[in-house]
Amino acid sequence: MLTAARMALGSFPLTVKQLSELTGDSTTTIRHRIPGIREQIKKGRYNEYALIEAKKGTRINFYVYYDYEKFREALENRNTCKAVPPFDPERIAQICPVTQEVVFMDAEGGEVNA
Repeated sequence: MLTAARMALGSFPLTVKQLSELTGDSTTTIRHRIPGIREQIKKGRYNEYALIEAKKGTRINFYVYYDYEKFREALENRNTCKAVPPFDPERIAQICPVTQEVVFMDAEGGEVNA
């Protein structure tokens, strides 16, 4: 019997298309948010794993996108950015439909009830 962890939503980066399907935001909107997220990485709000940029496209951490979307206007304003609370992915995880579970699998890759 093999043990595998089923990935949680916030634990891996999503493509723009996946993020669009999940949030209902258009792919254009999401692509327009990427430069702002990049800027926040430079400023230290998010770490270097917030965006994964490769030839196939950019992938974005869900928690980072959620946080940036909520505070975007305040973060982009030099006067209000000081009042934005620090990035707290654990707090976002409390309200997002994210679960993580251990899955037991048989040799053929099928799930086994434990």
